[in-house]
Amino acid sequence: MTSGAEASIVRVSYVLGTPETYLVLLQRMPDGHLRDALEDPGVARAVLGFARDARQVPVGAGAGVVLSSVIVPLALMDGASGWRWGWLGFGAVSLLAGLVSLPAVRHRPPRATVRVASRAATARGSLVAAAIAYALFGAGYIAYMTFVIAFLRAEHFAPLTVSTFWTVLGLASVATGFGWGYVLARLPGGWPLAVVLAMLGIGALMPLMNEGGAIAFLSAVLFGGSQMAAPAAVTVLVRKAHPPATWTREIGWLTVLFGIGQCIGPLLAGALSDTPSGVRLGLLVSVAILALAAVIAALQRDEEHA
Repeated sequence: MTSGAEASIVRVSYVLGTPETYLVLLQRMPDGHLRDALEDPGVARAVLGFARDARQVPVGAGAGVVLSSVIVPLALMDGASGWRWGWLGFGAVSLLAGLVSLPAVRHRPPRATVRVASRAATARGSLVAAAIAYALFGAGYIAYMTFVIAFLRAEHFAPLTVSTFWTVLGLASVATGFGWGYVLARLPGGWPLAVVLAMLGIGALMPLMNEGGAIAFLSAVLFGGSQMAAPAAVTVLVRKAHPPATWTREIGWLTVLFGIGQCIGPLLAGALSDTPSGVRLGLLVSVAILALAAVIAALQRDEEHA
């Protein structure tokens, strides 16, 4: 593959991906190809904006939410079985995205030296608060994303209003992705992550405080505009605490913890939603988890690698 093609893949991954996938692509390029790719002005600006100062946040997740708000209603027009076409469509899009990414991740980076590995293990232990908060973020944010639509339907919001709510949430994620970085780059320690988690908690709480449509849309703006800043905030902490050779590995294990949280969150919220209190209790659990995560994140101190 030419360096120009790899540069194009990196630029696309920056726009459509997450901080984790972006760094994985950069780390797994061969040294010569990475050097050539970084000569591309667009890639260089992205690296400086994200990997160095975290002044930009990828917006692909928000674009995906907007896309789903368009595809799902179209699929449901096919009647009771339409949801199956929606799932098949999203599966096909995900498969295509995976295939497009394969050329950029086929090369494994050289193993880090024992010295680097030792420093990484020490720094990893120093990010315990951030790791716990990130796992709780996975549980709390996915509980909201899973059950907020069911909550709005239970509150008798019109189908068009519910669909518009989901679209606004995605658009907010896209629109605010490039603004959060300026906040993340200026706060010390775990405070960037704590602020993001606090905003998410407030956004999740809003529909429970008022049943009006305006408050629901404000929740969509606040929650959608904050959700993708959390991975960026964690990436900033990893960048400070670890040498570049270990960024991919360290972000990888943090992503595993985040994924575990994503598995637990819907199970817990779903079980509580089946009680007489209904979906409202499930969303309240999401708020509580995000609030706890914000408090824990604030305890994280800055760690600078040698």
